Amino acid sequence: MENSNIDILEFYVGAGVDETYNDVPFNFLSLKNNGGIVENKPIQKVFEENFKVENNLISISQIHKMAMDICANVASFDELENKIKEFDYCPLKVKSSSTIIGVGNKVNPDLVVLTEIPNAEEDKSGIAFSGDTGELLNKILGAIGLSFQTNVFAMPVMFYRPAGGRMPTAEEMDTVKPFVFKAVEFLKPKVILTMGGLPSSLILNVSDTIVSLRGKWADYNGVPVMPTFSLQYILNAGRQGLKEVRLKAWEDVQEVQKRLS
Repeated sequence: MENSNIDILEFYVGAGVDETYNDVPFNFLSLKNNGGIVENKPIQKVFEENFKVENNLISISQIHKMAMDICANVASFDELENKIKEFDYCPLKVKSSSTIIGVGNKVNPDLVVLTEIPNAEEDKSGIAFSGDTGELLNKILGAIGLSFQTNVFAMPVMFYRPAGGRMPTAEEMDTVKPFVFKAVEFLKPKVILTMGGLPSSLILNVSDTIVSLRGKWADYNGVPVMPTFSLQYILNAGRQGLKEVRLKAWEDVQEVQKRLS
């Protein structure tokens, strides 16, 4: 029975279930029918506006301000990287295995690629852009004559993998947003490629879908931004034979190549 419970818990975590509605389980299969009316136990989902750290409750707004204060006092990208690793106030860090910041040339890269969340392999290994999405990104960059070793830095805009690979909430993003903006400020790229709705909406401060944003040049503090589909979406499209998705993504990447040359 004990192993069975562990299997169920592992299944829930893999499916992205990372919180509960109640302190004790409730069996919905044992509902009683009272005169034609089903007696149901009311469920109320409580949004956690506070994050518990060492028995102290800290609000999301306080965490955001802490991140802002840290960013205001760092002098280099390497120092920022260390501060991100030391920062324990994003709720997602507690449930992830690794802190994934990025990989590539940190000194004035031609291109900065912003992606969504670390994949399962990255979270497990602690190595940025490992696994199938990392392999795909390497192929995309190579096709336009770029590489991590020479002129590209790539990083996810969320440094921790949420359970099940779900997208982080706006509140969770607020805890790391200042670090993302500061990283781009230090890197000083010529062009930014945002891969997916999460980095595109974050860097452009919009709520538009990636379908409406992709393929159109935008601007972030004077730096040209090209939004396109996420690595995982492009990868899945290729597996499903959806050539149109990969074709559109390739068109977007070619626009980046033209802008850089």
